[in-house]
Amino acid sequence: MRKALVIGINKYDQNPLKFCINDAKCVGEILEKNGSGSPNFEVVFKYDIKTSAELLSIIISFFSGQCDTALLYFAGHGYFTNIGGYILSTDLQMGVSMNELLTITNQSPITN
Repeated sequence: MRKALVIGINKYDQNPLKFCINDAKCVGEILEKNGSGSPNFEVVFKYDIKTSAELLSIIISFFSGQCDTALLYFAGHGYFTNIGGYILSTDLQMGVSMNELLTITNQSPITN
């Protein structure tokens, strides 16, 4: 089984975006079916996640499940510091770091 977590965030407290949810929906719809129409990825859609803690919890839960292949797609704000990059929830607080994401995926039971 293959699954995808597709996240789109438009409603940021400051600097809202217009097309991230639309982009996420389009990517998710493409992932759901192969060109022949047969099933491809089982897609979980999440939109306008309010806090970094909620965003992190969703990601941890997704990658703790069982499947052969997992994919994370994120459309929204992010930022970089001298120690790495972050993806942000609507509150624009701290975010989830790329280092955290790598740790979560590397510790996951998912093969690919």
